[in-house]
Amino acid sequence: MSDEGNRLGRLLLAFGLALGIFQIVPALLFPVWKSPLTWGDAMDFLTCLVVVPVALALYGRLRLEWPAQRGGRRAVPLPLILLVAGAILYIDGHGIHLPANSLARLMEKGSPVFKATYLYDEVISHYLWHGGLLVMSAALVL
Repeated sequence: MSDEGNRLGRLLLAFGLALGIFQIVPALLFPVWKSPLTWGDAMDFLTCLVVVPVALALYGRLRLEWPAQRGGRRAVPLPLILLVAGAILYIDGHGIHLPANSLARLMEKGSPVFKATYLYDEVISHYLWHGGLLVMSAALVL
């Protein structure tokens, strides 16, 4: 296999590992800190700082393997637009999730403020976060 193929394979592995590790491990970490921040929260803070750059590097490597554009037009490719839009959704959803998750731990369950925090923590943020991940992954497939 060529060096280019090896590099692409390593980037695909890095993307998969980054997603797997940063999506699963924070929930499994022993809660040494009780509140408002846990070890899982601390690791979760790094998720976007790892996953998005790996996705961009993977896109860059895939982009090098595409055929040259015809006709001299320099249009922005659809996969790049989708990748950036997906990254924005991913980062936005993750940014909503982290503080809402920490605040929800400190609130009395069933209160109106807890219900609003739960809505942002477990519903809105997850739709944005996971939807953005889905869009980023679709962009890489395209």
